[in-house]
Amino acid sequence: MKTLYITLLSILITGQTFSQDYIASNGNRLTSSSRSSTSLSSFTIEVIDDESFSYTQFLNKSKESKSVYKVDGKQIPKKELVKIFRKASRKSNEQQEFNKYLATNYSSIYSQLTPMELNALYSKFSKKTIARYLSTLPSIL
Repeated sequence: MKTLYITLLSILITGQTFSQDYIASNGNRLTSSSRSSTSLSSFTIEVIDDESFSYTQFLNKSKESKSVYKVDGKQIPKKELVKIFRKASRKSNEQQEFNKYLATNYSSIYSQLTPMELNALYSKFSKKTIARYLSTLPSIL
């Protein structure tokens, strides 16, 4: 009777250990699949839908994110996309310059965006740039 009890107990412990290992291995698969590539439109939707968009907060979140976006067969991390759009908005005084900068330096990104998306991205990323402050300065004085 004692050996039967010990045998059943060892089977139960082994079964629990096996199930815990199975759950842990499936958890790793889920995190690796969460790094899958998505289209550039999902990035623009995420930026545009954020009502209280702050570049610094968004950049910090993107550094922690493992999201990768497909642009003409290349995979670009979310952090790099944020930096690209911020740089383009910093180097531009108006929407047309923003579009021209992207078309010249990042034509693959520019070609995947609609004019409405470009306009919304420019307004979000240029919100607190020096050029934006300087453009509003004469109207204050």
